[in-house]
Amino acid sequence: MTGNCIKGSRPLLSFDGVFDENPHYKVLKEILIQTFGTPNMHPKQKPFYDHVFAFNVADNRIWFRNYQIVYADEDKELGQTELIEIGPRFVLNPIKTFEGCMAGTILYSNEFYVSPNKARRDLKLKRALERANKVGKKRSKKEEQRNISLPADEVDGIFEGEDYEDGADLDGSFDDDYDE
Repeated sequence: MTGNCIKGSRPLLSFDGVFDENPHYKVLKEILIQTFGTPNMHPKQKPFYDHVFAFNVADNRIWFRNYQIVYADEDKELGQTELIEIGPRFVLNPIKTFEGCMAGTILYSNEFYVSPNKARRDLKLKRALERANKVGKKRSKKEEQRNISLPADEVDGIFEGEDYEDGADLDGSFDDDYDE
C-alpha cells in the first residue's frame, strides 16, 4: 500500500546538484544529512531502503518531498520501480547559518528573506499612505469647490417683486387683489 513505509527502514537521501555548487548549501546539506539520515550501525535500523527523502533548491528555498519506492508487481516488467509521493512535504526558507549553535559568526544570511513583522509593517504603512492620499485629495477638492466663484447670472432677479399670471408671487404667497 502506498504510504506504508516499514518502521525503522532507512530513508534514501537525494539532493539537488545545487547543494554541491554553493558553499552555504554544502553546509545545509551536511545539516540535513545529520538530521534526516540514519546513524550508522543503529540497533533498530533495517538493512534496506523503502522511501526517499528528496531535497531540491528552487526560489532560494529548500523543497522537501517524501517518496515511497514501489517495486514491480507481477504484471509489470521485472526490475521496474517507481516513486510515489506519500508526504509530508514542506519548504525550508533558511534565514541565517551561524558558526556555533544559535550563536557565533554568521556564515550565511539570506538576502531575500523578509520577516513577517516587516511585511506586516510595510503593508500597514502602504495602507496609511493610501488613506492619507485619499483624505488629502478630498480636502483639496473641497477647497477647490469653495474657491470657485460663478459669474453673475443675467437672469437672476428678473421675477423679483412681480406677480405671476395665476396670482402667486415668486415666494408662493397670493395677492389679495387677485379676482376671478
